[in-house]
Amino acid sequence: MNRISFFILLFLLPFISIAQLYDSLRANLNNKPTLHFKLDSRNSFISNYKEPVFGVKIGADFGKKLRLGFGYNFLKTSFITDLRFDAPRGVDVVHRNLKVHYFCSYIEYVFYTTKKWEFTVPVQFGIGAIWYKYSFKDIEKLRSRKYLLLLYEPTLSGQYKVFDWLGGGLDVGFRFALHKNKNIEERLTFPTYSLKLLIYWGVLYNKVFPNYPLSDVKKKFLKKSTE
Repeated sequence: MNRISFFILLFLLPFISIAQLYDSLRANLNNKPTLHFKLDSRNSFISNYKEPVFGVKIGADFGKKLRLGFGYNFLKTSFITDLRFDAPRGVDVVHRNLKVHYFCSYIEYVFYTTKKWEFTVPVQFGIGAIWYKYSFKDIEKLRSRKYLLLLYEPTLSGQYKVFDWLGGGLDVGFRFALHKNKNIEERLTFPTYSLKLLIYWGVLYNKVFPNYPLSDVKKKFLKKSTE
């Protein structure tokens, strides 16, 4: 399989999986949802330079197969390009800083799971803004117009539990810029990847404090909040 075929398959895989497992997804939606919250950082590229994207997500788990949610993402570092202009006394340098911020909705389907392994297909759709900020001699700052940004990010995700409270994982995907204004020069359509260290805090808490189970702590907290 050549590289182009791989990316085409990656693009279509979430739609194929969801179409084939529609009945299973619908059945999972009948389960009582439980909330989840997570921080993530995905490594990718902008115009061939490595630039990580940071995200905050909140959503719900429906059983053990389906996860839905929303999030907020932004470019984690300053992607700066130096623009040089001829001036009467030499060359002036203007620093151009790319800014990327977008909201997302996501769906994640668990298609294989064992006691140690879990493989999922997360799919994320993003809508937000992209723009430039300019600075000259660290004094003058000017912001360009904000332009609409639409992103589609399918991923293949796998994780392995080393212990019942500790694991590791790898995400491999692709970021497609479905819409980006022509005034933005940088290329955003690139592969994404992420190495993950996973700590299952609930399990770890119960190991450290076996005489005070987390379930009992939650019940006491809820009881006090309703009094």
